[in-house]
Amino acid sequence: MWKIASPAFNGRYGAPHGVDIGPSMNDIRNGLNGPTAENLLLAGQLSSAWVSFAATGNPNNPKTPQWPAYTLPARTTMVFEGDSSRTAAQADPRKEFREYWAAR
Repeated sequence: MWKIASPAFNGRYGAPHGVDIGPSMNDIRNGLNGPTAENLLLAGQLSSAWVSFAATGNPNNPKTPQWPAYTLPARTTMVFEGDSSRTAAQADPRKEFREYWAAR
């Protein structure tokens, strides 16, 4: 889940759909991501989680905090932030949003 806006166009478009693809492949050359130190950290975290998950079935790796296995009761989700000190596993981080749509 992205909480920071893309630096492109002064943040005008926020974090549009697909803006995570480049960093997931450890690529920050795209105009919506930009080659900043924060985006480089984020790209390292995202791509390391994907590589670890692809290799082992477990996204845990040295570049991210401990990521507990997902269960329905906890719904633990890794919330990636550009500043690696803010990236953290959170229990059901968008609970209200999820419950709103489940009731529809």
